[in-house]
Amino acid sequence: MNAPAKRPKPSISQDSLTNFGFKRAFGNAASGYILMFDGVGNESGRRIYIPGGSLGMHFAKLVKMQGEHTEQLILSRLSRLRSCAGGFQSYSNKRDAFEHVDIVENLRISYIIRQDTVGGLGPGIYITDIEFVNHAKGHTPGLYHVNMVEGKWIVSDVPEDKIETEHVAVNGMSRSINEAAEIVPNIIAGGYSSDAESIRDKGYTLAYNPRPLYTRGTEWTTPEEKTSSADFMRNSLPKAFTALR
Repeated sequence: MNAPAKRPKPSISQDSLTNFGFKRAFGNAASGYILMFDGVGNESGRRIYIPGGSLGMHFAKLVKMQGEHTEQLILSRLSRLRSCAGGFQSYSNKRDAFEHVDIVENLRISYIIRQDTVGGLGPGIYITDIEFVNHAKGHTPGLYHVNMVEGKWIVSDVPEDKIETEHVAVNGMSRSINEAAEIVPNIIAGGYSSDAESIRDKGYTLAYNPRPLYTRGTEWTTPEEKTSSADFMRNSLPKAFTALR
């Protein structure tokens, strides 16, 4: 009786990597991947390290066994980490300036940036986790019009440059703009009960200032926060109210 055939371990072809700008790759799912970029005459860009073992196997599986779209998604995003890791589109750990998370569609890539050799690990980007997650669409700071649509409060996709409603609210400590959109009308109606019908008919303006992301027991600076100022409310609201005069 023949022994059952072993399922081949997933691996990544050199052609697949070079199509996305990776000129060289060393290692495998068991030992770990080192993705490198070659410039003219010498190496350019950060090295990207993916540890071996379960994470290396998971990475190879995501690239090779989840379809062509996922393969393109992962490798394209990883190739951009060479120059944009920890940038404006990254979530950054407020307790550890070297730890970051990048989101691309439903893929979350966690990594640490090392500038110097520490504990035998050289400079580069060290991937610590790759997983599929669902993230709500982010909103930049601004003045959003909120309307009642089929029994739900719906926030406009883009901010407006002025206030055109009778009522204005600030998101405060709400965890997201959509949560604020649902809570604020009840607060307004509680303070101005005679205007409750007007709020439902005409909507209101929500002055939104993004909060940090709290996950994995720490606080992360979001991409929305990186593109805004802590003084957003102080600077923007007076201008908006002045325009009403």
